[in-house]
Amino acid sequence: MRNKPASVAILFLTAMIWGFAFTAQVVGGKIGIFYFNGIRYLLGGFALIPVILLFEKNVKNGRTSLFAGIAAGIIMFVASNLQQLGLNITESPGKGGFLTALYTVFVPVIARIFLKKKTSKNSYLGAFIALAGLFMILSGNMSSNEAPFFDTAINFSLFGKTHEIGFSMGFGDVVLILCGLAFAFHIVFIDYFNPKISPVRFSSAQFITCGVISLIIALFTESISFEDLKNTALVPILYSGLMSTAVAYTLQIIGQRGVHPTVSAIILSTESMFAALGGALLLHERLTAIAYAGCAVMMAGIFIANIPSKKKT
Repeated sequence: MRNKPASVAILFLTAMIWGFAFTAQVVGGKIGIFYFNGIRYLLGGFALIPVILLFEKNVKNGRTSLFAGIAAGIIMFVASNLQQLGLNITESPGKGGFLTALYTVFVPVIARIFLKKKTSKNSYLGAFIALAGLFMILSGNMSSNEAPFFDTAINFSLFGKTHEIGFSMGFGDVVLILCGLAFAFHIVFIDYFNPKISPVRFSSAQFITCGVISLIIALFTESISFEDLKNTALVPILYSGLMSTAVAYTLQIIGQRGVHPTVSAIILSTESMFAALGGALLLHERLTAIAYAGCAVMMAGIFIANIPSKKKT
């Protein structure tokens, strides 16, 4: 499958919108994990209904789009709430973005197992280089609001100087890695149903499903306060609900139609770099030198994955 430049550009735009949403989630998620996601996804889902009435009113695959959207919404419920839990624990947009981006590594394996899709050598190579970049970012001791349960350091000598690389992992990090696995299944699920669905109708169905389940759980497990929603989370919810949810997820579906699922995952994983940028600009989060080098390595992996493999004549 040859990757279309327009689709690649759409996926990069999607990643940028998602990346800055991590900062919004860190701020807005304080009102409650399920409460925040419930309002966010319902807002995104209902915002797409006028678009459906204008452009997808008489589609032939409406029923397929509806049921596939409901199934995708259940997967999204698991992935999104794991992500929000991890962000609430770590309070680090940068770390949340980079650990979520581990779906880059999970997608080729899942697509191969469940969809029997062949993946080019360059895509595999790019994925592993991107994984190396993620390891460097974690080694850079990005800020986190929790005490790690695993912490180690490696000392080595280079050019006559002693250097130390630290690697630590907390419960929030594990939750975010599981979130990355859940999002990998979401990407592969979309790739399977993409030719059979109407993008906007599918998006609206999955958002409303995710929002309804989240809000029902919030009613029984969290304190619902409209005052907190207005004072603390109004702007983050508007950005997350309209831009990150309604706009970006729909762009994801459109973009994935012209790109191999493995390459889609790698492009979308650049949201981690925009997450780090958003954390630095808005929350004054800083990365170490090795973490910035990891960003560069990750970008290299993305470009390598986009290089088409030569066919045998």
